[in-house]
Amino acid sequence: MNASEENIVTDFQQGSDLAFVRLYNYHKHGIYLYCLKMLSDLDAAKDAVQDIFVKLYERRSQLASPTSFKSWLYAIARNDCLSRLRKRNGGELHGEDAPADPDLSAAELYDRKEEREIVAVAVTRLKPELREVIVLREYHDLSYQEIAEVLGTTESVVKSRLYTARRLLYQYLKPVFHERNML
Repeated sequence: MNASEENIVTDFQQGSDLAFVRLYNYHKHGIYLYCLKMLSDLDAAKDAVQDIFVKLYERRSQLASPTSFKSWLYAIARNDCLSRLRKRNGGELHGEDAPADPDLSAAELYDRKEEREIVAVAVTRLKPELREVIVLREYHDLSYQEIAEVLGTTESVVKSRLYTARRLLYQYLKPVFHERNML
């Protein structure tokens, strides 16, 4: 986080509505994508984003340090998504719930889109605790330390979950991509 972002977060903590709007506009897309990957439902993800930013606004005094804002925001998003998954599944958590290259042909573009969709389905098959580390690392490019802060755990737990999630994804995807002669 650079100094100007820290200043915006500090202003937000002190009650600036303009700072809140700036933070919302900057982070809403990333939070939406995170919620969409976690919930696999467009409407639920949109609702979650609104609720998350309301919670953020209401709890601004609880932020310990402006430098931990991003981790804090994703922790709020994580808790909201897990709560929604629990409600959807009757209190239980379980699985099942890139720019185009101008040199690629239409068929190659279609294949790439299809591959992304196959991977997205495989990610939804992961248990939520594995899905969230994949989403935060691979789709949102958070560091191991940032993910650990979001999850309230250690970096070694994050690395272990990522390893497990990647192995499961490989197992899910191997038959599909082997059939396509891609592995």
